Amino acid sequence: MSASLAPSAKARRTRHRDAATSRPPSGSRVSTGSPDATSDADEDEDDENESGAAAASAGSKRKRPSSQAHEEDTLIASMEDSGSQAELAEPDAPQAGVKPEMGIIEEIYCENFMCHRKMRVKLSPHINFITGENGSGKSAIIAAIQICLGASARSTHRGKSIKNLIRHGHDGNALVRITLRNDGKDTGDAFRAEVFGKRIMVERLIRRDGSAEYRLKDQNGSLVSKLKTDLDAMLDHLNIQTENPCAILDQENAKLFLKGNPIDKYKFFLQSTDLYKMRNTLEEELADDVQQHTLDTTVLEDEIEEARKELLSIKDREVELNELMYKFNPDLEGRLKELEDLSNEEQEIAGELAELQEDVDSLYKHLSEMKVQEVRYEREAAAASEFVTQWETELAAIQDECDALAEKAKQHCGSDRRIEVQESPDYYGKRLTDIKLKIDKERSRFQGMDLDELRLDKEEKELKFQKKKTTFDRFSENLRCMRSMLERRKQDWQILRREIAHRTSMEFNKYMYYNNFAGKLKFRHDDQRLEIAVLHNEKGRSRASQVTDMKELSGGERSYTQVSLLLALGESIECPFRVMDEFDVFMDSVNRDMTIQLLVEAAKKDGKKQFIFVTPNDLSALRKDPMVKIQKMDPPRDRLNAER
Repeated sequence: MSASLAPSAKARRTRHRDAATSRPPSGSRVSTGSPDATSDADEDEDDENESGAAAASAGSKRKRPSSQAHEEDTLIASMEDSGSQAELAEPDAPQAGVKPEMGIIEEIYCENFMCHRKMRVKLSPHINFITGENGSGKSAIIAAIQICLGASARSTHRGKSIKNLIRHGHDGNALVRITLRNDGKDTGDAFRAEVFGKRIMVERLIRRDGSAEYRLKDQNGSLVSKLKTDLDAMLDHLNIQTENPCAILDQENAKLFLKGNPIDKYKFFLQSTDLYKMRNTLEEELADDVQQHTLDTTVLEDEIEEARKELLSIKDREVELNELMYKFNPDLEGRLKELEDLSNEEQEIAGELAELQEDVDSLYKHLSEMKVQEVRYEREAAAASEFVTQWETELAAIQDECDALAEKAKQHCGSDRRIEVQESPDYYGKRLTDIKLKIDKERSRFQGMDLDELRLDKEEKELKFQKKKTTFDRFSENLRCMRSMLERRKQDWQILRREIAHRTSMEFNKYMYYNNFAGKLKFRHDDQRLEIAVLHNEKGRSRASQVTDMKELSGGERSYTQVSLLLALGESIECPFRVMDEFDVFMDSVNRDMTIQLLVEAAKKDGKKQFIFVTPNDLSALRKDPMVKIQKMDPPRDRLNAER
């Protein structure tokens, strides 16, 4: 078998058969996956893409072993020129005069992912239709986009764990890779163009143990980062919304929408227009701010309560001190007066004692003199006996006088009185010492409760309390301003929601009108309900019949209503690409043809965005258009035979 990129014989037969029956538009271009696009099964999984491209471009004349003939799943070409070749090395060029947005998908590569051994899908920057029978692996393309761009396995509705996405029967790892456009030299919208270049390759390696790894590579395939945060930054910069059901609508979300109640539809509306994320962000910001301010307020309230308790304690101590001062001041004054009186009495007694002592000394001196005179008189008596009698009489008189004086001295300073007077200074000194000790004790007690210090402490606590109260008031004001600001933002969000709802309702009615319907969206924001009313203008009836329960519509009518709503919601999102999986599964041929043409016209109207539509049905009614590319997956039986 030739390794050329020209279609195989079976592909040509299939193309001519399709051309004879469906005659797809000549402008619809298809990448034909060559059976030998990637050849070496033993290559490292990181180099599969590069080696495959090299083999495709350089091996146009080499034979390949038949066992490797269908390593890469074939996308059968519906092309008018049977001799044309699909170029895998470069992405499809955009339509002249139209600049696609940053972030559109140029290529999807899967290896051992879901039902595919190897698959490479090159996409048009404009409108892509991927067709194929059930089981051909069309939905794996949607899952690959979701998984590679950050979604979990559960969100793809393909398994609870990411390891469930590894091809059944394969014991190794799986690899998915998405190549995104990053050429923004004219607009400056590229993401880190100096690092990644014109393309960003996003890989996700899925291991059998359930772990996974992201890899961000530049346009040459060189590894730049493995961090999820860098992937999130890229998705945010390019405005890629993998969780938005309007941006990527898989089969399960489509079924949920068709079966959902008004509450589910309203939630779908919020998620599709990014209002759900905005509301959650507002609620999270409000909750975070309120929680932080509540914590700050709680801390301040605790500090204020503590300061208030300290102030109350100081005031209690101040009252106690005032009571003590009131109680002890009169007592101290009385004791001090008593001490002063005792001191004065002591001084008076000391004076009296001094005077009495002088009298005693004078009497003793006089007594001594009298004794001297007595001796002299005795000597004179001996000398002059004749005078003895006279002197004895005189001596007796003098003795009487001395006795009188002695008696008088005894009266003033007798032995008992002398002892009392001698002990009185010690007695009063001891009392004075005791009083001084009591005074010192009371003074020490008051010094331990220095009023000035307490007043300073009180003033300091009051100042601290005032500062805390000021801070608390400031935080309260900030919280009030924050709540007011968030309330304004909420009002702005509600205004935006009302405008988006009004615009969506108008667009929905416009798209429904194309199929002879009139549609109305009833948004009940307070109850968070979205009710869809459909009026069908039937021929032969003067009045249109209105349907408010989607279950009353046929499967095709429900699907058309869904597509109309998705297109209407799409007017409000900025994601660079939109994906719809099996949007027409319940439609009859009439509704399907009209829906497909409607999708093409709507996609062409928004020419900068990329659209990827997946359908198992025939596209024979699709008119040819240079902006439309159709790719058809091999039926599962053909791929199974090729692998055998």
